[in-house]
Amino acid sequence: MRFTIGIYRIAPEGGEPELVRDLTTTFADRLPMFDYEKIYLDGTSALSPDGETLAVLMTSFDEMGASEQSLWTIDLTDAKSKPQMLADVEDFRAPRPEWAQDFPPQAQGLAWSGDGAGIVVMTHSDVGVSMPFQVYQYIDIANGEITPIVDFSGLEEMESYSEPAPGSDLPWRVYSPWTASLSPAGDKLLMVNDLSGTVALFTAPLPPAGDLPGISASADISPMSGVATSSRGAEGKVVAYGLLLNITEE
Repeated sequence: MRFTIGIYRIAPEGGEPELVRDLTTTFADRLPMFDYEKIYLDGTSALSPDGETLAVLMTSFDEMGASEQSLWTIDLTDAKSKPQMLADVEDFRAPRPEWAQDFPPQAQGLAWSGDGAGIVVMTHSDVGVSMPFQVYQYIDIANGEITPIVDFSGLEEMESYSEPAPGSDLPWRVYSPWTASLSPAGDKLLMVNDLSGTVALFTAPLPPAGDLPGISASADISPMSGVATSSRGAEGKVVAYGLLLNITEE
């Protein structure tokens, strides 16, 4: 299989694409991710708030042919700078318990924090037909430190996933949301889950403070949309899980 990889710029009014960076040699053994039915956060690549850096999830394949993702940043202001890898599949495995390690995490979305200081990455594992295991991690751009929004690594058995989390009446399961979005200001992760006919919106600060996300709002409805795509707009509007949310900061 032969291919080329490049970053191109095209004017809003159209015209010929301009090559910004040729990455064919740099990523000779990796491919950018594409062709997903469900898109999480801002997708599998996103520009930093200042427009100077591109974050992208790249896929490689192990000796058995299984796909593995890694997170990279690419400086768009210096054509000679090398792309930097911030996280790989082992980093994505870290916040998962031992019993979930047989289900390799697939990174399926990322988003920059509003201040450009960090990136949130979502990874997904299929541990059951009705029990997707989704973990969100925050990567600090300055020092490379990776912090899970919720750390599940201490769960010794799969049954613990359905038991109450420490200091909460809610099971661990609710902290693995169906989907998530960043707040309009980009300083919080908004996690949406739908269990037992109740939709709940959990909020976690960015960078993470180490506490379990708290419930910001809930409603006794069950859209059952299965829609993972999220989007942020003006005036506090956020779309997640097929719901239009109006976010008010207090």
